[in-house]
Amino acid sequence: MYADQAASAKSWLTNLTITDAPYDAYTRVANAAIEIRSSLIDWFDHLEQVLDGAATELIAVADDGENIDMEQAALIDATDPDVYNGNTQSPGGGQGEIAPSYDRTDDSLPVWGPPTGGAAFFCDLGSYDELNQMGTNLIPGDLLSPSEWVDTVLGWLGAQTLPERVLETFGGRWGDMAQFADTITGLAALIDDMRGHLASAVAYAGVQWQGYASNSAQAYFADLLNALSDAQVALSDAGTVFSDYCTGVIQAAEEIAGAIYGFYDAVLIAAGAAAFGTGTVWTGGGGIIGYGTAGVSLLWALKKLADVNDVLQNISSLFSILDALDNLTGDLSNFAATLPVPSMEQTS
Repeated sequence: MYADQAASAKSWLTNLTITDAPYDAYTRVANAAIEIRSSLIDWFDHLEQVLDGAATELIAVADDGENIDMEQAALIDATDPDVYNGNTQSPGGGQGEIAPSYDRTDDSLPVWGPPTGGAAFFCDLGSYDELNQMGTNLIPGDLLSPSEWVDTVLGWLGAQTLPERVLETFGGRWGDMAQFADTITGLAALIDDMRGHLASAVAYAGVQWQGYASNSAQAYFADLLNALSDAQVALSDAGTVFSDYCTGVIQAAEEIAGAIYGFYDAVLIAAGAAAFGTGTVWTGGGGIIGYGTAGVSLLWALKKLADVNDVLQNISSLFSILDALDNLTGDLSNFAATLPVPSMEQTS
């Protein structure tokens, strides 16, 4: 069951869309996500093989044990039908067969297994498609394609490159990145669920199964459980990093949106007033009124432009958050080298 769970995690990651894009804040996190996604696909592929191999070997051990049990039980039963676990046969002549398992034990076996739904149960927290247009939505259309007087006012303010600067900072598919943050956090929860159930199953097997093969298997499973524990902690931390980074960028976008639209309103008023002033300057009064209104609006636009620039400068402080991901890919790559797929040729 948990081999299938590992396969579902690998499939979920394979189908996840992460694309790079030439935007400063986005490309930093996208490159990290692409690298970690690739490493995790390999990691879960190896984990699937490990769990499949362990299941195959344990089934073989169980089959061997059952055959031994049947032979011993048949021998006891043939000698004295009353001896074996309360099994009573008809008097006179025991049988060379083991009694049915439901006659021989009252044990209630524990039940283990992952929740239904595979990786989606942990990772699918909904869509964030609206965030994929976040950068474009920050720029009013008349700033992207300014009219003559708007372009003139932007030139007065030294802000003709502002739309490009905002797009370079906030462009990218942030909805995909938010979903990736959910995926990493969800995979940490998936591994934690897997580790908890496997630890319980391994402990139960340790009580029920004795001998050299059991000792070897217990040592192997101890390594597996430690690897799962380390991976859970690493992915939980990585999920926090991705989530904090995306949240920081989104909050900065919300902050800058208010400043941009305030700036835009002031630019429109200044452009309209300047156009009115130029068109009526020959009357005297119109020109004075027009440029006076434009001047006040320009002062307000400059204030809002300063607010925009502050946000654009401060967002670089988020970049250091990603430093915590530097060693994760290497740690995941070590998993395959340190935990081989089990192959217990001697099981008895």
